[in-house]
Amino acid sequence: MNQREFFDSHADTWDADRDPEQITKIGSLIQALAIRDNEFILDVGTGTGILFPFFKNSPYIAIDISFKMLQNARQKHGAKGMLVQTDVCALPFSRSGFDRAILFAVFPHINDKTQALVELYDVLKPGGRINIFHAASREAINSFHTSHGGAIEHDLIPTTPEMHALMVQAGFKDIEILDKPDRYLATAVK
Repeated sequence: MNQREFFDSHADTWDADRDPEQITKIGSLIQALAIRDNEFILDVGTGTGILFPFFKNSPYIAIDISFKMLQNARQKHGAKGMLVQTDVCALPFSRSGFDRAILFAVFPHINDKTQALVELYDVLKPGGRINIFHAASREAINSFHTSHGGAIEHDLIPTTPEMHALMVQAGFKDIEILDKPDRYLATAVK
């Protein structure tokens, strides 16, 4: 089973384990990003659209490799933004169009992380930001994926030096990486 098939097969039950406390935590993580009104956001690996309610006054395009995840996102949230089935390693968007790229709980699942970061750099406006984050530490995420096995057992968050090097290689600057027990956040600027 490849990743697209994996996520398609889990789309209908993806949010079953999410409780209000987790949603509140995700909201606080988004709030900490200090998204300004009217920032044009690229939501990468949107899944079922869990972040949509937090984008309030910002237009967005949400992408995912899983068509079923996108269908569920549309059904659950309506969506004021555009939903596009595509791979982050081959973005169909013009250069310098987005103010911010947000990757929540998706970066480990990207097979070619270098190419993905190059693509994201290209579609961000000068001064645009990238935010890669999880609601748990790198160690916890990697342990979960490894123990789950199958299509995601090798989907890991790189070490801090590796992540920093990947972002520099793509052209990003002002790189900050935070890895705490309750969150992982890598941010940078184009």
